[in-house]
Amino acid sequence: MARRASVLLLASGLLAAQRTPEEWSNEGARQARAGQIDQAIDAYHRALQMDPRLTPVYLNLGIAYFRAGRYQEAVEPLRRFLASHADHLQARHLLGLALLEQQQYREAVPELEAARRGRTADPTLLLALAVAFYRSGQGESARQMAQVLLEERGDSPEVHLIVGIGHAEAEEHDRALAEFEAAKRQNPSLPWVHKRLAETLMKLNRQEEAVPLYRQELRINPQDPEANYQLGAILERLGQDGQAEKLLSAALRSRPDYGEARYTLGKLYFRQEKLKEALPLLERAARLLPENSSAHYQLGRLYQRLGRTAEARRELEITERLQKAAREKAREVTSSPQR
Repeated sequence: MARRASVLLLASGLLAAQRTPEEWSNEGARQARAGQIDQAIDAYHRALQMDPRLTPVYLNLGIAYFRAGRYQEAVEPLRRFLASHADHLQARHLLGLALLEQQQYREAVPELEAARRGRTADPTLLLALAVAFYRSGQGESARQMAQVLLEERGDSPEVHLIVGIGHAEAEEHDRALAEFEAAKRQNPSLPWVHKRLAETLMKLNRQEEAVPLYRQELRINPQDPEANYQLGAILERLGQDGQAEKLLSAALRSRPDYGEARYTLGKLYFRQEKLKEALPLLERAARLLPENSSAHYQLGRLYQRLGRTAEARRELEITERLQKAAREKAREVTSSPQR
């Protein structure tokens, strides 16, 4: 029986080795249609390893990574495809969204603008472009886009959401809340509306109201890194470790360099005495968040537990320096004359 199984395994391996690049590409497409995204990604990689000139496969690979919520990994194949297909609107759109999810807002703007020229009616694209404008310091461009939308569509949920994002960026939280609530009333399925509403409620110290909104956002987009992180961080504070771990891990699959998610998951593992799992997370978090005293403090404590005295001392000294600088800045703000 064991011999028969080994023969079948060998035969399977030989058949796989005999496939052409085109056959691997077709296999990837078949797996993608069946919803087997990891298998599709593997097949596309095999096709490209055999023939890197199959440029359409780069598009399919980028789409597969995007569908899996692995936005950082989607960027390179999409760029490779666009190098020879610069006018492909879907690729531009997906690349812009992938860059946006990595918080590379300035790089996302030209991709989303290029896609918008051929997809002006797509609300997801318009909202993504508005966020990219605001976060890259181009608020006036976002406001102009909202005005155009207002003229074209009148009182629409997209307009309310874009205007609300502008108020949120200006820390006008009550006005942002009103706009987000209006958008949600008009279209409860609009992407990002629940997340933006939840973020605003968090800033108003209304955490309990934010939790169901983050859950609703994740029903619409299960891979959203910010919603996964924010809900995971809330549940970690509430001691719901199992759910928090799943959500934080999902956030990191979509955005591997998400410093806050790495810090929170590392802190969770440290509290659970999973020191081996906590160490790489907290080390990377401290590098990604060099001004975050809490990240350095947790890493310093972890080094102490591991007997790495010199490294612990270094991290705790950084913590003390950052906290001192924060206290001095706070004193400057409170002592400055009010106008």
